[in-house]
Amino acid sequence: MSNNIPRSTDRPVDTDWTDDLTVSDIHRVMSNERRRVLLGVLSEQSRPMTLDELTESVATQQSETVDPSPDTVEEVMVALHHKHLPMLSSLGIIAYDSKGQQVEQAV
Repeated sequence: MSNNIPRSTDRPVDTDWTDDLTVSDIHRVMSNERRRVLLGVLSEQSRPMTLDELTESVATQQSETVDPSPDTVEEVMVALHHKHLPMLSSLGIIAYDSKGQQVEQAV
């Protein structure tokens, strides 16, 4: 595995969103590497991301390669769309428009 890809989990994540969550919710969110990576990716953006852009960034960082396999990208997209993004949205951490496939940090 190449170490040339900077990983979002190696950088601090903006944690302003933790103010309104229970300790249990914070542990649940941060216990999953994929959620930590996607929060790191979103914290570096000043604009909403498409689901495709977010998926590519998360897949690249998790696979530690510049060009993750199509199967990896598909697996990441399905997990983000059906599990991680709805959960983070329900907690008010992100804004996720599943129809328009846009994701951004909650204000």
